[in-house]
Amino acid sequence: MKHTVIRAATLALALFSIHITASADEAEIVVTATRQPQRVNELLSDVTVLDRQAIEQTGHSALVELLSGQPGIQISTTGGAGAGGSLFIRGANSSHALVLVDGIRVGSATTGQATLENLPAAQIERIEILRGPASALYGSDAIGGVVQIFTRGGSGAPHADFLAGIGSQQTRRLQAGISGATADDAVRFSLRLGRETTAGIDALSDPTDRDGFRQTHASGRLALKLPNKGELSASFLTANSLSEYDVGLDADTRSRMKGSVAGARWRQPLTENWISTLEAGVSTDSVKAIDSGFDSTVRTRRAQFGWMNDLQLPVGSLLLGVERVNESVSHSATALARTRRHTDSLLAGWTGRFGSHRLQANLRRDASSQFGHQRTGSLAYGYQIDERWRVHAAAGTGFKAPTFNDLYFPLACFPGFGCYGGNPDLRPERARNREAGVNWDAGAQRAGLVIYDNRVKDLIVWGNQPFNVGSARLRGATLSHDWSAGDWEGGASLDWLRARDADTGQQLIRRAPRQLAVRVTRRLGAWRLGGEWLAVSRRYDTDFNTGARVRLGGYGIINAFAHYALQRDWTLELRGNNLGDKHYRHAFQFNTPGASVFAAVRYEPK
Repeated sequence: MKHTVIRAATLALALFSIHITASADEAEIVVTATRQPQRVNELLSDVTVLDRQAIEQTGHSALVELLSGQPGIQISTTGGAGAGGSLFIRGANSSHALVLVDGIRVGSATTGQATLENLPAAQIERIEILRGPASALYGSDAIGGVVQIFTRGGSGAPHADFLAGIGSQQTRRLQAGISGATADDAVRFSLRLGRETTAGIDALSDPTDRDGFRQTHASGRLALKLPNKGELSASFLTANSLSEYDVGLDADTRSRMKGSVAGARWRQPLTENWISTLEAGVSTDSVKAIDSGFDSTVRTRRAQFGWMNDLQLPVGSLLLGVERVNESVSHSATALARTRRHTDSLLAGWTGRFGSHRLQANLRRDASSQFGHQRTGSLAYGYQIDERWRVHAAAGTGFKAPTFNDLYFPLACFPGFGCYGGNPDLRPERARNREAGVNWDAGAQRAGLVIYDNRVKDLIVWGNQPFNVGSARLRGATLSHDWSAGDWEGGASLDWLRARDADTGQQLIRRAPRQLAVRVTRRLGAWRLGGEWLAVSRRYDTDFNTGARVRLGGYGIINAFAHYALQRDWTLELRGNNLGDKHYRHAFQFNTPGASVFAAVRYEPK
């Protein structure tokens, strides 16, 4: 694998050397990095954007698959479709990645992370990935970064669209929607439905049967223009899944996952320099174990309210906001000592530019009914060397609140094994990050290098009970490049990561020191062709039967797609994943899908 990575690095550097002459396009607008609309070429943060075209090209059906191979991101799954997924941003724990849907927090308050396998790609218009601690903007959970999902909206004349496809492992996928806008664009709307079923793969190394998956999902969005440039909008996303998985060599269990998020937003300019936004939303996350011998349902509900204000100052722009998040959990098999908590937050941010100098500062104070007060902040500076080159440096803090399980899981004692349960005296996990980067932007080409050092303290480690005894140091660098030239476009990213337990020096489990992703696409008449290569170095995991560390070998997989325009509004889509039928694992004893193909017909008016 060492030689493979060296060859991969050489290829990535070769891609960086390509010279392309083209005019600069208008810079893309993003909101996650500052919570205010900002051009991507002015950011002082490490951000990646996946648009709808990129999502369709992947052919994947779940969020965790979409994020595989993105710069600074590694994933780990415990099987095929519907299996549990973990997301590591810059080597941070999966619970240290905050996931938002249209600005609303999603995920479980008992496990501490989002149910990634239940977030359908078909309902996603766009994804913004912010790497690095962002608690000064978003509060708890954002130690590694933020993934924000935007559901699909409507534009243009009202129209219908659909997709129907079949693939390996008896996969069936059907999606349909209606969307559009009125002639004066005063009303925009979208309503979408989808369903997927698959026989799946054998998840365990010593399997008993295939582990199937089926999911139904829907989303909707409505936006109304108001007088004086105001807007009122509402959206929802819901998904209902049934997933099979093996818990032993002769035990098959099903899990039903239900997730939903709905929100409303009123955005209104109050003066020429002041825009005020009121927003409210509710998300639910429910997991029910079936046929497991101890059937149970765990449900989380979050209600979120916010008032944000964007003010244009003589120098720069100011963000002032207040938020409240109410959390509640229910566990049908276990009575937790407490099932509710709330957090009230104040936040402020300022971004400004002085000639070639750029600054961003953010402060936030979270007051929780459970863990008290937590203050976080960030400061970033950038310098525009010329029209193409810019450099930046940033520092910030982050934190992660203990979960309800960490705090209040009932204490139970077993003869010969001791007592197990939560610890109500836990403190939030804390992080302090420093990073520096350089960016080159020539319009048709963009390249960047970011170096970071994130120290995480008071990590919650479970023994018989959880305690704040862990610490980790996450150091690394991400080199990325995107380009286009005529009918060609592509990109590459190369990640170096040293994610270590600060006390033992051991490499954190399921995190690879090196990862390379390369992609190339080309338009050829009615065809759009593309290929991807993902190379991941060796990692370690834990054998939970013995507690011993086990080595997971490195791997490289090749994916490809071909889209053919049958007519103006009709497209035939073909996708092949892991074409070399590589056998590899994200987690000890758990299999990943082998070679697979998927074919679909899409109707979407242009």
